[in-house]
Amino acid sequence: MTLEDVRNLKEEHICPVPIITCRKFQGHLVVNKKIAVAVEITAAYFFPNLDISVFNEAGEEVGILTFTKGLGTIKWNELTENQFIAFLTEASYGEHLLEYRFEYSYLVINANFYGLYMEKYAHTSMIWGGFSHILETPMQGYKTVVNRIEMKSLNLRGAIFRENAVRSILQPFAFERFLKSYHLLELRFDSEIIEEIKTLDIERKSETIAEILNNYNRKEIDRLTHIIDRYCNDIPRLVYLMNQVSSFLPIAQKIFYVFGKEGNPLKEESKFNSLCARGFDERSLKKENLINPNSPFNKFIKKLVSYWIYRVRCCIAHNRIGEFVLSHHDESFVVNFAEPLLKEVVMQCFKA
Repeated sequence: MTLEDVRNLKEEHICPVPIITCRKFQGHLVVNKKIAVAVEITAAYFFPNLDISVFNEAGEEVGILTFTKGLGTIKWNELTENQFIAFLTEASYGEHLLEYRFEYSYLVINANFYGLYMEKYAHTSMIWGGFSHILETPMQGYKTVVNRIEMKSLNLRGAIFRENAVRSILQPFAFERFLKSYHLLELRFDSEIIEEIKTLDIERKSETIAEILNNYNRKEIDRLTHIIDRYCNDIPRLVYLMNQVSSFLPIAQKIFYVFGKEGNPLKEESKFNSLCARGFDERSLKKENLINPNSPFNKFIKKLVSYWIYRVRCCIAHNRIGEFVLSHHDESFVVNFAEPLLKEVVMQCFKA
């Protein structure tokens, strides 16, 4: 609606919630100091009938993700404030007299945060928030309860990265989303190789270039470990997410041990079981004699995270005899444990 339309509604006193203030800002309608930004894609794991609070990096609530597209046909007097602001943004004057069906869901964001959001966060919302403002249509998949979203300032380094990030939330099943997120780490490693070579003189540094290319040909798990070791430094956050594996012990034992390969930093399954019960904190690892001056806590955690992510990736990507074959019954393991751990690694690897 136009600003005049909104003011007419305000004067008619027929709105489902009060219009305290209304104005235009950079061509956008601002109602009650909020702006509704259309959301084209939402991740398949959201319940579409539950609005989600969105917090900035300072822990301040700056908006609400409201799934208006999933409401179906609604009546004017049933709208909440955030849904009403989205309605004023999307609908035409006169449609308030009829039943209405939203075309989009919306991020209803505080107007004073809008400029910063569009500049620093909107183009990476598919990673930190599970939604995107880019036009596509998602499929339905496994749902999990999400009651909080935290923004992250990331640098995706170009269109190819953003394209893969969008694909990671477009996928209807957790397995495909996991692989698309994993691809971002592969691209991160590739971009690092390219950046290193670009800084060198090919004639005077040919030997150094050869060494870099030799590193590129390392085993995939070694490349993954290199990226995680270099960029993942929020160890407490990794440990918190690692501890969630205790809710999925049977499948984790199969993936990491029954079908496990060489390279597991935590070779004894009995110690793995013990840590699942107590937690993967430094004190617990010391008690199991897993860390020492030659294998410090941070280093051990990064290696174990690399191994876990790589094993889950192999089970999904290979899907063959010799690997644990994941079925749709195992999707909760990926959605609630493996995917959050991988996403945290991705965000740390692309931190701005």
